[in-house]
Formats: sequence, structure tokens, C-alpha cells
Amino acid sequence: MFDAQQRALWFAAQNALFGERAADTGSAAPPTWVIIDMLDDFPASRTIKDAVIGELGKAMAAGADIVFVESRGKCSTHSELVATVADYDRKVFTHKSMNDGSCSVVESCLNRRFRMRQFRVCGVNTNFCVYETVAGLLLLVPDCQIEVCKHACNQELALSDWTLFRDKRITVTD
Repeated sequence: MFDAQQRALWFAAQNALFGERAADTGSAAPPTWVIIDMLDDFPASRTIKDAVIGELGKAMAAGADIVFVESRGKCSTHSELVATVADYDRKVFTHKSMNDGSCSVVESCLNRRFRMRQFRVCGVNTNFCVYETVAGLLLLVPDCQIEVCKHACNQELALSDWTLFRDKRITVTD
């Protein structure tokens, strides 16, 4: 089921989650925001850019961790998004080499000591990179909860298929 990298990340994620639970003070910590493929060359990202900037504002106001996932070898994240978080310390940019960016997200969270109990996800393409990253996070961090922001996701050449996100650990919000 898992390759060697995924197995190592799974064990590390379980240890990190154990530490998060042990350190839990009872107050609600904000989720870690995951921004997927909001790249200059991706047309689907242009129409939701303002919604994602709004999500970044919410994340920063909450003091949340932010992970930007970029496709390796493609262009970079929209400059407006980068400018929005320029002075914010709790962010990281990472790369993925396939649709599923979950290994990159978990590795970044472990390296930066970001929380992994809850994720809030937005970006493109809903039916591929967003869905596959969410599915991968559920495998690597099985105790996590994931919120997918419908208003800040988009899909090229087709409608977003929200029925993909039916796992009970996933909430799709408008």
C-alpha cells in the first residue's frame, strides 16, 4: 500500500500527532491551510485568486500555518498570493511531482512543526490535484480532519465533482 517514503512519513506523522494531542490545552487551534497549485499558468486558478487571498487573510488572522504546494517544473504561485504572505512567518512553499501533494505537505509540516490534526484546503484542480492530495493526507494522517473550501477551488475543462469528497473526515464548505 505505501512505498518507503510514504511509510516513513506515516510513522513520523503519527508521532507528531501524538505530540499534538499530548500538548493539547483544550483551546481550538486553527487548521493548517494547504494551497494547491495556485500557479500563474493555470487558468483555473485565476478565477479563484481573490477567494484564496481571502482564505490567506483568515489563516494569518488566526495565526495558522500555511503550506503552498506547487507542481515541480511548472511556473510559480501567483505573485499576489506571495505578496499577501510576504511578511508572514508561518508559511512554507513546497513542490510535488505528481497530482498527489500529500507527501510534500506532511514533510513540510514535520520540518516546520506545523499542526496536522486539521487541514483547510483550496486550489486547483479540484478533481485531480486537490482531491488526490486530500485522499493522500487521509492515508498519511488518518486521524486528521479536512475542510475543503468550495468557493476557493476550481477545475479546468469540467465541473468540480464534489461527490469525490465523501469520506466522513472531510467537510466541504461554501
